[in-house]
Parts: sequence; structure tokens; C-alpha cells
Amino acid sequence: MNIDDLDKFIVMAATENLQRAAELLDCNASMLSKTLKRLEYYFNAPLFDRVGKHIKLNSAGKTLQNKAAQIAIDLKQTKAEVAKQQVNITYRVVSPGLILRSGVVTSILH
Repeated sequence: MNIDDLDKFIVMAATENLQRAAELLDCNASMLSKTLKRLEYYFNAPLFDRVGKHIKLNSAGKTLQNKAAQIAIDLKQTKAEVAKQQVNITYRVVSPGLILRSGVVTSILH
């Protein structure tokens, strides 16, 4: 599950209509259907009851809907906090020949 899937679920749950949710999210209903399948796989439960072309939030979906907004907020805040703490690390790539000439390998082997 990723944050984008959760954001899309929030809209799908509010509209209970994939086509309308797709219009609001500026994407297509097929993409939302795949998103829904990923979420249902992740939670190991159907989140909507499907009635023809319509979807109706079921009890598992309502549970997720009640928590989804806070989960999304927490994830976004955590991502921002972690990004602020990111330390720039510089790596230096050295060729094997240079390592051999420096004596590092020979000192390790002895």
C-alpha cells in the first residue's frame, strides 16, 4: 500500500462511484479499479460490495474510511520530518586497480 492508493481510496469511499472518483482525481476508472484491488489485497478483505457497476462501502471499507484520513496525514507528516533529517552522504567510487596500488587489500590479506 502506498499513500497515493490511500488518497484515492478516500475519494472512492466518499463518492462510492469509480467513474465519479476518477473524474475528481483526473484519472480513469480502470486505474482506480487496480488501486482498489491493491488495497483489498493489502488488507486481505473486500472494501466495497459490488452491485453491477456500482460500489457500496462495506464494513471493512467503513473501518478503513474512518482511519484513512488520519493515516494519510500521519504518513505525509512523517515523510516530511524524515526528509528534513536526511544527511547528505558522499560516496567515492574507486577503481580496483587504485585500491590494489594503495595497499589496502594487501594489508587486509596479511
